[in-house]
Amino acid sequence: MEKLRELKKVIAAVICVSAICMVLMWNWNLWLFRGNSVAGLPDMSIRFTPQEWGSLQSLIFERYGSAEFNYFGESVGVYISFYSRDELILNERMASIVTVGNRDFNGSVAWGLTTEGNLPRELRAVVRLGSGMSQSYFDFSNIGFDFESHVISTAGPDERNNIIERGQRRVLQRWQTGSTMRADRNDFHPEELRTSEHTAILYILFD
Repeated sequence: MEKLRELKKVIAAVICVSAICMVLMWNWNLWLFRGNSVAGLPDMSIRFTPQEWGSLQSLIFERYGSAEFNYFGESVGVYISFYSRDELILNERMASIVTVGNRDFNGSVAWGLTTEGNLPRELRAVVRLGSGMSQSYFDFSNIGFDFESHVISTAGPDERNNIIERGQRRVLQRWQTGSTMRADRNDFHPEELRTSEHTAILYILFD
């Protein structure tokens, strides 16, 4: 009888551990639960990739980055906004993938600013979704953003919160003249924008 009770405890423990493992794999889109999702990333989440300065990208781009995401909605787009103080001068869509109705957007985004030896200074962005891809470039000289004549402060994405909310703008890269950005990273707030004469913000919009 004692052995039977011990066996039942072992079986219960195995079932409990197996159930926990299955839930974790489902949450992180692993193994049988992956489907078309990015593996190791929960739904409605984005994961930024660290820059590797010894890589090929570092030879081509002065600033670059990439991210993976699992999102459910109608569109994913990359935009560039340019501000004079807190006045929006330009908001241009660079790359986007749009559907009719909600669907899974499981893919990646990559961006890069060409190095100083390249004229004009170009910002390039690409969104990949399965076999689909949208890409474009933006010439900073079109807005008079002079990297050679101004002291430019830069900041990458805010990685403190990886949860995606619909209608949310997630900053990929930010360039501003003069002062550096505050630690609270309220990128689009007028008070923050007024601290610099010119600000350019590259962001991804989940809608």
